[in-house]
Amino acid sequence: GVYFLRTNSPRSGKIFLLIGTIFLSMFFIISGFAHFKFDDFIIDSFMPSYIPFHPFWTYLCGIALIAGGIGIQIYPLRKIAAVLVGIMIAGWFLLLHIPRFFADINNPSDQMGLCESFAFAGIMFVLHGLFRMKKRN
Repeated sequence: GVYFLRTNSPRSGKIFLLIGTIFLSMFFIISGFAHFKFDDFIIDSFMPSYIPFHPFWTYLCGIALIAGGIGIQIYPLRKIAAVLVGIMIAGWFLLLHIPRFFADINNPSDQMGLCESFAFAGIMFVLHGLFRMKKRN
């Protein structure tokens, strides 16, 4: 089959995929809990005024990050979890991070948020594709 990491050992690709998904899962779960721990900051300072219902979106996104982090570790759920988290983060990139960046292009936090959301959305779409390829091979 076609894999990102081609080696002589078929197990090495699986090991990298497993380690990578564990790291991603930990990141998303920790980020999800951060939406609850730092909810005041997200609700009052981080979310722009044109997005309504700040508490609702803060907690829903926290739950979705935790669920996505868990979902990419559960075999029957991992494809849908990867694509849904990718869509969610791509939405943040478009609706939140691009406008925040252009509101203050010199803010390092907004520069990082723009790059991070773009990268993580891409990572999740690639992961979804890898999960789909693995099943076919």
